Amino acid sequence: MDVRSEIAELMDEVIARVFRKEKEEIASHHELRFKEDLNVNSKHYFPILSALSDEFDLDIDYHEFQFYATTVESAIDYVYAKYQEQIG
Repeated sequence: MDVRSEIAELMDEVIARVFRKEKEEIASHHELRFKEDLNVNSKHYFPILSALSDEFDLDIDYHEFQFYATTVESAIDYVYAKYQEQIG
């Protein structure tokens, strides 16, 4: 499994847990928008960022993540770009 797929897998798991959804629902709908579809608030971001930081040893800025991660797909893309930038 490549790193982007690993990131997507972890994001699916954590987002499903945080928003009390089935993992498969998140995995099959990466177009879901955080604010409009999932009704995200600031407390929802912390378990997501914590899991990513722990698993991939990434430093992800909370405000930057909020700005760029408007959908599940864009969150995965953003985290993958951060991984490429920080880890290579």
